[in-house]
Amino acid sequence: MILGLHRFQFEPWYFGITIQDQIQQNIRLNSILEVLILTGFNSFYVFEKNVKLISLNNNFQNSNEELIALKAVVEGTQINNMEELLDLAKSGDPGFLSLFQYIFPGFRDALSEINPNFGQEEFKLCAYIKLGFNTKEIAHFNHLSIRTVQTKKSRLRKTFNIPSQKNLYVWVSEISENIPFPLQPTVED
Repeated sequence: MILGLHRFQFEPWYFGITIQDQIQQNIRLNSILEVLILTGFNSFYVFEKNVKLISLNNNFQNSNEELIALKAVVEGTQINNMEELLDLAKSGDPGFLSLFQYIFPGFRDALSEINPNFGQEEFKLCAYIKLGFNTKEIAHFNHLSIRTVQTKKSRLRKTFNIPSQKNLYVWVSEISENIPFPLQPTVED
């Protein structure tokens, strides 16, 4: 041997260690090393996942804040549209029905499913009812007499076969349950 290292190589029997004991000790050392290595890899993996989770959480919070901001803008637009719709309805403006159909897109279709032969005047009356205006208000906005509006409501009942026991405002809200009803109906005649 080079440099005389052979002097320090002792046989296991010299210390009273059997080969079997040495094998078991090597197995234990290998197991401990394996556990340490696997723990190190596992710790690195967990650390890496935590970093990703923190990043995703930050992205989620930023997205959530953006979503809240966009929702506020949309709700503000809807409120403005609804206020504009009510103003158009009160002034008897012809653009009222166009904006109404924009805000409540499925309402006319729901009426058409019940009676496809209804006219523009029936739709307009249903729109006023959907917005919760009472007979007196509808008459005032359209420059009609109260009796004329009552007659139109009666004809509306016949057109759509609405029983006289059924509240007209409730019926209008029931035919369009999936469409929001922004205002509660005022006094019913």
